[in-house]
Amino acid sequence: MNTMFLKMQVKCMSAVESLKAGAGRTGTTVRRLVKDERAVSVIEYAILLGVIVGAVTLAVGQFGTQISAAINDIAGRVTTTVGNVGST
Repeated sequence: MNTMFLKMQVKCMSAVESLKAGAGRTGTTVRRLVKDERAVSVIEYAILLGVIVGAVTLAVGQFGTQISAAINDIAGRVTTTVGNVGST
């Protein structure tokens, strides 16, 4: 899995470098933003956020029913505990 992220980062950095060099049909606004290091950091964080959101979505899809059952179990225990404390 780490290899996949490393390859993705290399591809992103390659794309950023080609944009800095002015390759392709990019607008001047995009080139100016990419040359600004803060914009590059924002782009990197946006890509990282997308990967994290995708991983969370996949995890919830795979383990959604188990997560729901665990939450319901905890809620039931809290309700029982509160009921026992209130009756004494």
